[in-house]
Amino acid sequence: MPETLGTDARSIVAAALDRALDKQCPVAASNVARLQRLHPEKTSGELIAYFENWYLGTVSASGVAPEVKTPGPDRPVRIPSELGDFLAYLTSSVLFILEVAEIQGLVPADHERRRLLVLAALLGEADATALEPIIGPVGPLWGARIVDEIPTTAVDAANQVLRSRITMAWRAGDGAPVPGTHSPLMVEARVAGDGDGLTGWRAVTSVRRILGPDGDSRG
Repeated sequence: MPETLGTDARSIVAAALDRALDKQCPVAASNVARLQRLHPEKTSGELIAYFENWYLGTVSASGVAPEVKTPGPDRPVRIPSELGDFLAYLTSSVLFILEVAEIQGLVPADHERRRLLVLAALLGEADATALEPIIGPVGPLWGARIVDEIPTTAVDAANQVLRSRITMAWRAGDGAPVPGTHSPLMVEARVAGDGDGLTGWRAVTSVRRILGPDGDSRG
């Protein structure tokens, strides 16, 4: 019989983020290239608006994920529906952020720099501002600095701060990793993913601030 998930939720969230950062990168590049072929007349801003609408529709329409199983140290581990729901949201969010970065020409080749870009967008302005002592100013369009300006040591330190914020909230018996929309109570009570939609807007507005809405993030 599979074990019920306990404190391993933190490591599952971290592993899911790592997988998404690598697997969704070529998907994002392919999606952008296909849309550019189909609509060569569209501006970068119009392409970004398409991906914003697609992303918000995806996370807002998603219902509660079914209970699933994942490999554990010595036997399968059962993932409760609220965690499965969050992992689906996380995967969609990583894809959306990388799609916008691809349009801007700002997808970092380095895994850790991609992580910083994605976590900064997921967690929002308050968390990014807390990084200023480590990486310097994080004003509008600061995402371009992640690609090649911020030293690797600062990138690693910033990731440690942001990664802890997205995983620490997963405690045994309590799911609420990004801003309080995935608790078991809310999963049971909300209507068809409203909480995910609100969280999606947080990511969209953060991406606009970090990367820009119109393809001009490199100035």
